[in-house]
Amino acid sequence: MRVTMGQSLRNLQKGASSAASRIALLTQQLSTGRLLTRPSDNPVAIPNVLLSRAAVDTAKVRQDAVSAAKQWVQASDDTLGDVSAALQRCCDIGILAHRVAAGETVNASLAAEVRDLREHLIAVGNTQQSGKYLFAGQDTRTKPFEVAADGTVTYMGDSGDLLVSVAAGRSLSYNVTGDRVFNMNGATDAGLPDVFAAMENLAAAIESGSVGLTDAAATNIDKLLGLVLDEHAATGVAGQRVEWAASHIADEVLRCQSYLSEVEDTDLVGAVSDYRTAEVAYQAVIYATNRVSQLPTLFELM
Repeated sequence: MRVTMGQSLRNLQKGASSAASRIALLTQQLSTGRLLTRPSDNPVAIPNVLLSRAAVDTAKVRQDAVSAAKQWVQASDDTLGDVSAALQRCCDIGILAHRVAAGETVNASLAAEVRDLREHLIAVGNTQQSGKYLFAGQDTRTKPFEVAADGTVTYMGDSGDLLVSVAAGRSLSYNVTGDRVFNMNGATDAGLPDVFAAMENLAAAIESGSVGLTDAAATNIDKLLGLVLDEHAATGVAGQRVEWAASHIADEVLRCQSYLSEVEDTDLVGAVSDYRTAEVAYQAVIYATNRVSQLPTLFELM
């Protein structure tokens, strides 16, 4: 079969077009750093790429939520430590008042300190984290502790758990509610008053000079301190679970990103080498095309 000059030129032009397309593709891969820029680049890999991208997006959303939960748990841990310290001081004041003879003026000072600590704990109970109340349960926009004109404290929050999604179908509770911390309405122990009432009882007992009343009030404070320490320990456990979840999610993000990198990212060294090869091939085709086009035609030879 005889190949005409026209056929040779068309074949060379087709080769030049193919080489130019190859160079354009390699240029795009080098400039973007990606092998896959459209589904046709690798139809077999696209389904897994899309699934991995969705998994990364989901994991990053969970990562952000778990990070916020970690900050919440840390704030709760710090605040519960403050509550424990205030109640421990009240216990110490109770012991000190027991040792002081009734009617001494020091009782008034001790009672005033207890009431100052009570005011401090009301403020602590209304602590906020990122504009939300730590101890309000799920109703994080509501101030949990309100003080009436007669000094009584009412819990305005709820008993709901705050949950963070750590995996498909799995969530963790990471908050502690104010009714449990401060035993409001006997939420933790129905046989004890709430923390604020117990502190007022201690202050009044100290002012009265009654050793019996002071001892009874201080005993209640000590029991309430034990309940707070239990809630503090539970918060520590929740914090450990959230830390574990954060580590697991970070591993998941890394695994998905590693797969995407293998499939999508350009091997720069290989791509540069391929580009140079394609450029040489393109220049060779252009040279051959020019040489063939300069050959005389049959009519010119006649």
